Amino acid sequence: MLNPLACMTSGYHGHGLERVFEGIARAGFRYVELVAGPALAPRIDADNLTKASLESLRRMLANFGLFPISVAGHTNLVAPDGPARFRCRLELAAAVGARIVNTGCGHTESKEEERRFFSIMPDLARYAERLGIVIALETHGGLTGTGPDARMTLERIGSPFVKVNYDTANVIYYRGVRPEEDLPHIVDQVAHVHLKDKLGGQGEYNFPALGEGSIDFHQIVSALADVGYLGPFSVEIEVEGERTAEEEDALRARLYQYASALLDLA
Repeated sequence: MLNPLACMTSGYHGHGLERVFEGIARAGFRYVELVAGPALAPRIDADNLTKASLESLRRMLANFGLFPISVAGHTNLVAPDGPARFRCRLELAAAVGARIVNTGCGHTESKEEERRFFSIMPDLARYAERLGIVIALETHGGLTGTGPDARMTLERIGSPFVKVNYDTANVIYYRGVRPEEDLPHIVDQVAHVHLKDKLGGQGEYNFPALGEGSIDFHQIVSALADVGYLGPFSVEIEVEGERTAEEEDALRARLYQYASALLDLA
């Protein structure tokens, strides 16, 4: 497969973005998914971008030979400031050359929040289109908890600039469905994939390293290849425990070897 293989810029507790890039590049990755949300690794302040901070980010990426393929721009879209903050993440992506911004649907736990989500999405989709960016709604519970849920949500939005970021482990964690069985329901609308493994069932927070869980990634990759998927695969690391920078390096090197063999990139 010719798909870009990326790694998220999370992890490396206590270290700055330059050290993260160093470890990702040393592992063998050439693409990154920049984390710009409030959780995991808020090293990129998308809400307060400046010319200087953008220049610094571009310089670090160039120094390590990395290309930003996507942005993890998770924002509570239905919060009062949600749309404005998400526009900042779209602008970050455009500024560094990424063409996909991932997000959840926000905390749509009530009918009122659901109505707000669908009322704000047309404007965000048009803004993304102007910037040449695809918004990829992650399978993260709620309106995109499963493939069929995500399809209904996309059909209601009705924009070719809103697709799905399929997280292979989240559909188990949030809804208790198997990705091997669920993915075919939405496979033609996938713009981005999070490669993340899973042990246990719904509600069990257990995301081991790729290849150490229960997900049949060969079946996942085959289903995507069958529809001609050419988008990115991004390795998301939620392996529990705090590690040294050197241990983070070793983990990414191991995950790169597994994922590159899976995608036949060698």
